[in-house]
Amino acid sequence: MDNKKIKSIIIAFVFVVIFALTFTIVFMSGDKNEELPKDTETTKGEDNKKEPEKDVKPYDFDLSEYITLGPFPGVDYDSNEITDFVEKSVDNMAMEFAEFTEVDKTVVQDGDTVVIDYVGTMDGKEFSGGTAKSQELTIGSKTYIDGFEAGLIGHSKGETVVLKLKFPDPYQSAPELAGKDVEFKVTINKIGVKNVPELTDDMVKSLKSDLFTTVDGYKEYMKEYYTAYLAWNKYFESCEVKKYPENTVNDRLNEMLENYETMASYYQTTLEKLVQASGFESLEKFKEELVKKLQLNIAHEMAVYQTIRANNIVISDEEYTQIAKEYATKEGYNTIEALKNAIGKNAVEVEVYRQKLISLIVAAKN
Repeated sequence: MDNKKIKSIIIAFVFVVIFALTFTIVFMSGDKNEELPKDTETTKGEDNKKEPEKDVKPYDFDLSEYITLGPFPGVDYDSNEITDFVEKSVDNMAMEFAEFTEVDKTVVQDGDTVVIDYVGTMDGKEFSGGTAKSQELTIGSKTYIDGFEAGLIGHSKGETVVLKLKFPDPYQSAPELAGKDVEFKVTINKIGVKNVPELTDDMVKSLKSDLFTTVDGYKEYMKEYYTAYLAWNKYFESCEVKKYPENTVNDRLNEMLENYETMASYYQTTLEKLVQASGFESLEKFKEELVKKLQLNIAHEMAVYQTIRANNIVISDEEYTQIAKEYATKEGYNTIEALKNAIGKNAVEVEVYRQKLISLIVAAKN
């Protein structure tokens, strides 16, 4: 199992935005590694050549009119929250090895695990990601939106239940669905229990990750992961974004729209039809969501560069290379160059600087 799959397991139960701030934003189905066939040559083990990136220094202007920084490096965050996260992550990993056992039971109760098929519709039409078969769901796990799991309690095996629900607003997983009314037709195929084992070193080794090979190693990795997440986000929350640099937002937006136009062309359709097929009401709504995502990324990036400048923080070439190598490994790439080819030189720079800031925050806390 590669590191990207490991990361998806790690964050499956964490209802937060992953703090890889500079990755390409993809609203369509699939993850950040899905690209058009002509672009899939850049793999984690190869340094394939792309068009040379323009060596333009990002945010090469005065950022003080755009963002006001919070206190640095003295950032207050709750260490107990980190401990809780590590414990939950171990439980979550153990769930990957849980086995479903059907029981002689006909009516669903809270705590049961059911195997279901469901079809989701919005305004009478199926929507992307709303249909699945043979899904295991533990009632009370809060895996699905409010009302889904509770709506199955009291119903029988073999029964098809119609659930009329509403997506939460905001809804980070799919912003285009936020606040929308939806109907699910759910068929209950089986009722049983999930037998969750205690996580062992052998289980962790079976994942074949080069990030950790033991339970203790996994715990340490998760501790570092969440400490970094918590430290940075607490600091970012203390900063105030006053406005966004219009040129930067527009340049990013145009670049992203060009990428999506290329995607639409590949699938022999228009961009408007493509985004509507993905659940957006219109191209304008899609652009609005895209701008929000871009602004969030830009805000984080401004916080990074302004903090580096305001505190006269210098990173040696040796330290830069060390941090970049660690970052590449965690993202599943064998070399820094391969990572740069995948996400861009400037994106790597932002993350290296951010990791440096995080290390200073954590050191001040300890």
